Amino acid sequence: MGPLLPLVLLCALLYGNTISNDFVFDDLLRIKHNSSIRSLQNIPPMFNFFAPDRQYRPLRTATYALDYRLSGLNPKAYHISNILYHAAVSYLVFLMVRIVMRTSRPALVAALLFAAHPVQTESVAYLSGRRDLLVALFFLAGMIAFLKYRRLFKAHFLIGVVCALGVGFLAKETILALPLVILCYDALFRPEAPFSRASGGPISRLARAARRSLERHKNLYFFLFSGVAAVAFYILYKSPVVSRVGLYGGTLQTHIGTICRIAAYYVRLIAIPYPLCADYSYNTFPVSEGLSDPDVLLAGALLVTITLGWSRLLRRDRILAFFCAWFFLTMLPVAQIIPHHELMAEHHLYLPAAGFCAFFAWLLEKGLLRGRPARRYLGYAVILLVLVVYGTVTVDRNRDWRDGKTLWSKTIVTSPNCARAHYNLGTISLKQGEIESATREFEQALRIMPGYEKYNKKVWRLFV
Repeated sequence: MGPLLPLVLLCALLYGNTISNDFVFDDLLRIKHNSSIRSLQNIPPMFNFFAPDRQYRPLRTATYALDYRLSGLNPKAYHISNILYHAAVSYLVFLMVRIVMRTSRPALVAALLFAAHPVQTESVAYLSGRRDLLVALFFLAGMIAFLKYRRLFKAHFLIGVVCALGVGFLAKETILALPLVILCYDALFRPEAPFSRASGGPISRLARAARRSLERHKNLYFFLFSGVAAVAFYILYKSPVVSRVGLYGGTLQTHIGTICRIAAYYVRLIAIPYPLCADYSYNTFPVSEGLSDPDVLLAGALLVTITLGWSRLLRRDRILAFFCAWFFLTMLPVAQIIPHHELMAEHHLYLPAAGFCAFFAWLLEKGLLRGRPARRYLGYAVILLVLVVYGTVTVDRNRDWRDGKTLWSKTIVTSPNCARAHYNLGTISLKQGEIESATREFEQALRIMPGYEKYNKKVWRLFV
């Protein structure tokens, strides 16, 4: 329990200025105008899988009902809850990393970096981002349960893994990455080192180790991958956006190119979280024109370099290899392999950020914190500097989420070609009686995307 209080205090310090923020964007629909959250008696029907709601995330809605019980439609209680959820996730990051690394210092560094990372603002300051907080809670709880099982071989830890997968699904379908992360860990850290003496390259040896892990824990993986199959059924049954979006750019080549650019952009954003943008819809992040697009080639080169570097890490440092794999495996559900309507979003990096922060913390531990006193002081100075920079950017970014007008005004500054930002700002200006400003924003949205108003109504009908 030692680091829990410092993590709570850090989260309160960094996100305290969100408590006075209003409901913004989807918060209006999911909280302010959602009559189902106004009675605790409505919670059981929220979990009806066959209800006509397009998104099956009842756990998030149920937590809104609890917040409504406390403060009605006062946003303060909702924001305080988000801060506490984020602190809880940060603490679970500490517990999980400590088990993997078998030491507390880099685990605490990883948790502090995770709590302060500016890319987390979209999940914490934005109340609808609670889905990412909740799924991360159960993802990490399931991972910790598996790590405990690997140490103690107690059956109740396996039950905990399966329960975490099931409950996490009620928050967000990205929980389906949990079995992949567990399999990766089990293959990397099996009792006999798989990469020192066996023949073949590191990737083929990892594949053999994964196969042996599947054989050794076949009952566990049966339940886990059955859960993945259930999530896949949900995607096909409940979510028409998958089948109606189609390939980005219209062809397989443009779609693959877009996927490469998205992955490379996420790598850049997690390493240098600036500038931040609330919306990546048309035409903030244009789709690729083909595999020969220079940006696609550059992104592909970066991903190939990371893959080659990771194959070397398999032999040199399995902890770094695991947390690098964590980052990419937890991104798979939102990597547009199966195309869906939200091309990109910063909240997609909430859980992958745990891998990045642990990776960075272990590098510092090996490179500076274990050295002579002068090197250790340098390491602590680097950690403090990063936390100060992260914290400053986070606090400043929280102000952008104060209300709809500040959010979309900032988005337009960051991404002038975002049609949705212009359209939403125009709608807000119209409600406030600012006719000239509203007209200007609507015209700009139509210039970027002709027929946007008709498109926006279609999106509203499909996804809301």
